[in-house]
Amino acid sequence: MKKIPVSKLWGVGKQYSEKLKYYGIVTAYELTQRSDSWIQKQMSIILVEQYFDFAFGLADHIYAMTRGKIVYDCHKTKADKTQLRDSVGV
Repeated sequence: MKKIPVSKLWGVGKQYSEKLKYYGIVTAYELTQRSDSWIQKQMSIILVEQYFDFAFGLADHIYAMTRGKIVYDCHKTKADKTQLRDSVGV
């Protein structure tokens, strides 16, 4: 992750990549080094099944939403991956 450009992450387009660069974030690893509060304040993370394992590896706490409502909420160490995958399947 230290070499993966943040622009290669799903959902990070040119504009978002420029915004992150403004904050000194150019790699996926640098993004993981930001605090939870910074990420919550500065960006939204959308988890889709194609990148489930990658996103799960980054997470400390898991939330899944359906139609704007949280349907899954727990710390990563207590997460049921099967149930979570079912919650985020597209």
